[in-house]
Amino acid sequence: MSGLTQVINIEDLIMFDNNIKINLPTFSNTLKTIKLIPSFKIDEEYSEDNVRGIVRIQPVQWDNKTTTFMEDGQEYMHIELEHDLMDSSSNLAYIFNDKLEHLTFSENYSIFYTFENDVYTLHVPSTYFNTETSETMKFQNDQVIVVKYNSPVKKGIALGIGKMYFESKGYNYDSHPDIPKAELLLVNANSTSAYSEFNSDYYYQVPLQLTPFDTEFNGRFKAVKIELNLTSLFESEGVSELDFSHLVFSVPNPCYELTISEIVLLETSFETSSEYGSKDSRVWQYSEVEIFTASANPEDDSYQLTLENVPLFYPEINWLDYFTIYDEDGNYYSAGLTGNDHQLHFEPSSNNFTWNPSFNQFPEYFGMEFEEPLVIEPNKILYFEYATNMSWAEPIRIEEENIDLDSIRVIFDYNYLLKPEHYDWLSEFGTRHVRGVLEIKYFVRLDN
Repeated sequence: MSGLTQVINIEDLIMFDNNIKINLPTFSNTLKTIKLIPSFKIDEEYSEDNVRGIVRIQPVQWDNKTTTFMEDGQEYMHIELEHDLMDSSSNLAYIFNDKLEHLTFSENYSIFYTFENDVYTLHVPSTYFNTETSETMKFQNDQVIVVKYNSPVKKGIALGIGKMYFESKGYNYDSHPDIPKAELLLVNANSTSAYSEFNSDYYYQVPLQLTPFDTEFNGRFKAVKIELNLTSLFESEGVSELDFSHLVFSVPNPCYELTISEIVLLETSFETSSEYGSKDSRVWQYSEVEIFTASANPEDDSYQLTLENVPLFYPEINWLDYFTIYDEDGNYYSAGLTGNDHQLHFEPSSNNFTWNPSFNQFPEYFGMEFEEPLVIEPNKILYFEYATNMSWAEPIRIEEENIDLDSIRVIFDYNYLLKPEHYDWLSEFGTRHVRGVLEIKYFVRLDN
């Protein structure tokens, strides 16, 4: 019965308000049950290789009313966690103050948890060490702290069946299986009763699903969006224009009844709406790209760039701060000469990049630990993108529909010369950019 497998995607569920239509076989068979098999995400934190779980951040306000003294004689505050706690790690949780500075506690009074009634409760000592002086401090009432912990990845899906019905094939289905439940005709006539004038009608089938529990008697209707593909109608009729005056909905099969509450016609307008948008973009785009495929053992790979066009700031070493490296899964990597701050090391004499085995995979920013990829996965595609002195001429793409082209405005900060100048921004974290940013503003056309 493998040929009866039916795939239902998320778009179908949204379109039909989470109603599932299952096509039953029309031939003799031994079918007794219908099995629903969900498909789970397997990327990022849902990967089977993820042993760290999912990072959770939970702000908490210290409340003296919820503190008690435990058996060790220390006062603890009891925090109900919003998610399950992953207790396989060496550190159950991290506590930060309102400045996101990591707080530590005495070895005699550490953080622990209890699990009751399917709820994880974290017990935090009321005293901690000052981040600057190491002096013992006590949490004050209403003091804000941040709890960071990991929760396990769960694979589960909530499935509930409310109502079910069986739909028959309908009258004379075997002889005319092509007859739709409903169809739409675009006709050109002087009136709805002038059927003799319906000489140039354009047939358009509408895939409507039955709604036995939503009818005009209970006042519930389904909303269906129909996008008319006029291009296909042009091709079928061999014309460049369609003249029609009426939309005719019909139900050819007598087994079905169609009730329409209202019809809303939308067309693209050339008028400008009040909706607007903007984006910031580099003047010097990443116009150059070199592509490599990782081997089965990528930690031994070496990537030599040809650099047919000279990159910005090359051969100065700061050119590495203005190019981007990423793989086909959206993981980004950085490069440097030495040290453990970059995944890749660059050799200037040969323009070679190799993976850095001493890279610090768990750096800390703002007192919190983050996990970065150590090396690309085997057989994945790796992209090196950079800018040249002529990259300012590269087109800037705006990912937006129905933009009024006459409304586009490009704004450049005239206090700076329109030339690439290297400068530091948030240099504490090693982030650098090229001076020269455009702000692009635009309006969106109105749908009528």
